Amino acid sequence: MEQQGDFFTATSPEGTFVLEWHRPHPGRHLWRIYGLGALFLVIGSLVLGVVFSWGYRLDPTVRILLGFVGGTGTVGGPLYAVLGFQQLFRDEICLVVRNDGIIYLHHQETTVIPWEEMVSIEGTDRPPSLKIELESAQDLVLNEPFIDQPPSQLAKHLWGIRRKALMGLLRPPRPQQGSYLTGARGASR
Repeated sequence: MEQQGDFFTATSPEGTFVLEWHRPHPGRHLWRIYGLGALFLVIGSLVLGVVFSWGYRLDPTVRILLGFVGGTGTVGGPLYAVLGFQQLFRDEICLVVRNDGIIYLHHQETTVIPWEEMVSIEGTDRPPSLKIELESAQDLVLNEPFIDQPPSQLAKHLWGIRRKALMGLLRPPRPQQGSYLTGARGASR
């Protein structure tokens, strides 16, 4: 297993190509960002509403304190959501499948694993986990659910690609008709 500085320095010899890539599902993080941002916004707005509606009945010190808390919540909730989305989109996590192995990109750190070094690939759906057992290094365990497939199906799929790659049966994917790679518009009628 080879560690590289970033994804772009993990270059490989001529003739390698990307077959597919898989990204983790951001659902858990989205619920946290949306939930806390909305909670801060609602609580802040309610506190400001109380201050503006019944503030004349409150002590001036309490009114100022509640106004500060309400304003902070009202501004802080959306700000928390925007900063949370920025962090979510900045953190690049990706599993790239190539004809010579797998590249795992996690927070600007790249791990290149050749097919020959893999002993087994196991996946469990509850809790979501994908374990790649290696011959000469520490096993790679991914504890994220992936967008397109559950980890158990992804493990079977990757093991099938590994078998084909070791037998030399993988070919570069052809661009589909009408795709942005070919520039074609599709079949004319």
